[in-house]
Amino acid sequence: MRSGLCLLLAFPLFHHSFAQYDGAPQHDRDSPYRFNWKSELVSASGAGLLCAGGIFAHFQTRPITAAQVNALDPYDQPAFDRPAIYNWNPNIATASDALMYATFALPAFMMIDRNARKDFLVIGFIYAEVAMLTVGVTELTKGLVHRPRPYVYNTSIDMETRRSRDGRLSFFSGHTSTTAALCFATARIFSYEAKAQGNRWWPRPCTRQLCRSENACPPHTATDR
Repeated sequence: MRSGLCLLLAFPLFHHSFAQYDGAPQHDRDSPYRFNWKSELVSASGAGLLCAGGIFAHFQTRPITAAQVNALDPYDQPAFDRPAIYNWNPNIATASDALMYATFALPAFMMIDRNARKDFLVIGFIYAEVAMLTVGVTELTKGLVHRPRPYVYNTSIDMETRRSRDGRLSFFSGHTSTTAALCFATARIFSYEAKAQGNRWWPRPCTRQLCRSENACPPHTATDR
């Protein structure tokens, strides 16, 4: 559900940045992107302000108090969300972090393609816009909602961990939104590069697998994603 939201939010950025094709191979083609630096700087400035607001909201969030932690009742959560309370596993959480940060290498991966390298500034700009918009919306929502993470309800975890600032920033999942947005951006760019060169392959299986892997992230419930 959150992946779909990120795609919806990112679509306006893609819509005015990409040209359309008639499907014919264009081996010596011009850039497949319809890119106007003036309008892109305006939209990037808006995304940057949103990102800054989200980060500000994140750091304005105060850690949850011990009294608030002790007052939490797991049975206040929907039955389908409760299993996540006992899924705390720092090793899996670290692996999930690594997978999310790996998606930031996708722009570099795009540079393997010779034609994509000709448009590296435009592609980099698109990724930057998508990243700022996603981080801004995600962090602003987290900073306003203050939903406790599932492990905060877990009495077997030490109080110091449960009282962290991050423990109040569960909704919605930044791992899922970031991974989904960057993978969707990559799939979109790949599709236009492939059509421009007469290729018919699509990176959708890879995109789906990355999103499924992030959905297994233990610090979140089903409704966080």
